[in-house]
Amino acid sequence: VTGTASFNEENAEVESPNADKGGELQESGTGNKTIVMQKLVLEEDKVYHMKDIGAENLPLNYIRSNRKEKKQIDNKLKTCEEADMQVPAILTDSIVVQESGYPQADILTDNELKTSEEIFKGYTLCEGNNRFRAYLKALEKAKNDQSYIPFDFIFIYKKYPDANTFRQAYHNMNLYNVPTKTKDFVNDVLATSS
Repeated sequence: VTGTASFNEENAEVESPNADKGGELQESGTGNKTIVMQKLVLEEDKVYHMKDIGAENLPLNYIRSNRKEKKQIDNKLKTCEEADMQVPAILTDSIVVQESGYPQADILTDNELKTSEEIFKGYTLCEGNNRFRAYLKALEKAKNDQSYIPFDFIFIYKKYPDANTFRQAYHNMNLYNVPTKTKDFVNDVLATSS
């Protein structure tokens, strides 16, 4: 599903947050240039599979301050290889993230988002950043080993009504993200061992 929206080149503001997958320049009667964009429209309450969409077909960004530790990414890869991805990542509109004040970059190129068009047409990982990086590693492994089947990156879309709501949600996602303590993990293993 795609939608359309206008992007006014003169003041670089998006006029309608519902589109982009390319752009087409149109002249208005007033001489202003408008880029009409199409965007892959995601819906709430639906689990998406990146294997069906393709990582290269979804403009995906990350919040620059989000951690990107090699060891943690490697651990996510190992976990997802063993048991697939059990909890979907969360994506939201890059424009609300930008309005919240968070600098963003394209996750595939690591280029910082600079134009309103880049920000408008993309989605941003607000939860699942390292799982997506692990997924990219899995795709690379699959290129080099045809017998290797990468895990499927699953995600949901969450629409936040405004910057303050997103800022609070993002803060809470990271504030209460506490790893399982070793003793609790051992108790779980002992309880579930046959």
